Amino acid sequence: MKNIIAASFLIATLFSCKKTETTIDNSKITKDSVKVEEVKFSVDSVKVSDSTKLTAKITESFDASVLQFPSIKDKTLQDSIYSKTNLKLASYSKEDLQKGLQDQKQKYFADNKKNIGDYLGDFKQTWNQNSSMKLFNKDENLMTLQYTGDGFSGGAHGYYYEFYKNFDLKNNKTIQLKDVLTTTDAKIWDPIMMKNFLKNKNYTKELLFDKRIPLNNNFYYDKTSLHFVYGQYEIAPYVAGTINIDVPFSEISKYLTPGFKQMNNIK
Repeated sequence: MKNIIAASFLIATLFSCKKTETTIDNSKITKDSVKVEEVKFSVDSVKVSDSTKLTAKITESFDASVLQFPSIKDKTLQDSIYSKTNLKLASYSKEDLQKGLQDQKQKYFADNKKNIGDYLGDFKQTWNQNSSMKLFNKDENLMTLQYTGDGFSGGAHGYYYEFYKNFDLKNNKTIQLKDVLTTTDAKIWDPIMMKNFLKNKNYTKELLFDKRIPLNNNFYYDKTSLHFVYGQYEIAPYVAGTINIDVPFSEISKYLTPGFKQMNNIK
């Protein structure tokens, strides 16, 4: 009888030890082997700047800077990001972007030399071409970039531009106006755009080339409004400069796509 009890105790003890050992091993696997890798958004920049004498009286200057995004790997999205900079590269590493900007600089200097002809300049002046990219806004998986530039090459005046592009980093997509609005019907939007254009006390109807303001794809948005940007000569004379029209979401909520509302928590 004693032998039977002892044997039963030994079996129970072995079973208990085996069970405990298995539990410990599972715990160890869960802790040490399962790792969640997070890709962090990161930004770097590349810049090329140079100047030289075109003639005794004309200096030419080139200055360009672009952002570089190590964490963005989708090639189609990369192409869209750099399309406004006139860079179409096989790769968008820092080295390739540097070379791309250097090539643009060499082309700018070569074109000036070719186009200037016999003109030496009547007075001392600087011809220039400047451009830059800026991270205008970053909110979770949404990113807005601003592209600006200016230049002068003789003539009556120089030029300036200001563009915006919006990106959905989660889905590797460029956000177009069709992704924001359910309709772009002029009958609906003409009065909305004119009303918000005239909210700026410096703007009048007489300033415009036409009696209506068409929607364009140069826009950005924040928590409260959709902002349209119009460049020189786009809807008004050069003297008007860049024109910004801010349209509150509260006025156009029924024309916003469900996807855009959900993505930006708009009621």
